[in-house]
Amino acid sequence: MTALYKNVHNLREGLIWHVRSERGFEGRLIRWALARWSRRLARAGVGQVIVPAGWSEAGGAWGNHDGIVAAALDGQWGVGEQTARGAAWTPMTDYLADMARGLYSVRVYEPMEADAEAMRRAARNWWMHLRGRPYDFMAYLPRLAWKALVSDWADSSVAWKRRIGRTPAGWEWAGWCTEDVAIAYRIRPAPAIDLLQTQNPTPLTVEQCAGQAPRRPRVRVTLRDVTAECGLA
Repeated sequence: MTALYKNVHNLREGLIWHVRSERGFEGRLIRWALARWSRRLARAGVGQVIVPAGWSEAGGAWGNHDGIVAAALDGQWGVGEQTARGAAWTPMTDYLADMARGLYSVRVYEPMEADAEAMRRAARNWWMHLRGRPYDFMAYLPRLAWKALVSDWADSSVAWKRRIGRTPAGWEWAGWCTEDVAIAYRIRPAPAIDLLQTQNPTPLTVEQCAGQAPRRPRVRVTLRDVTAECGLA
């Protein structure tokens, strides 16, 4: 863990911490569902979807969890993330120790439309507004599972289906991992950035916004992969 920690550099508040659980049933199940979603999207046809070079159906989806890099008041680095017990802050040293044990792999993304101050404000938003928020089981399990496994009505050609598909899932007072990251950036007055461009983002959304997974033409690339720059590649 010590050697891995010494290699980490260029961390800054507001970076997106995109996690792949290498062991355990839950992470594998989420990736399996997101991979089905990604493959279905990739088969939508020319002009309806952008498939990045190097993506393959065999891979499908890489990550299953997201958090936001946020420093504590004492300057210690960590990750603000949603867990089954609610939104909590995990020290970076704990994450790096688990990575050294082979429990997790990570990709780190930088928002392309946010400067350093906007990123810092997003991290502060997590501390002030999202820490302690309950996990939204009603959204992530029933509705988002349906979107991944059966159909994503947000892209339907039928107006009433599209309207339902684009409404926020679950409870307003609870959240899931990627949603909390999006909200931290969306909060007004700052940063007020629609980073992930959807009301119901998932780890697959993050990969789409990084140009690493099939996406609809309306989805802009808003994230840059800085994993190597942070010494974590």
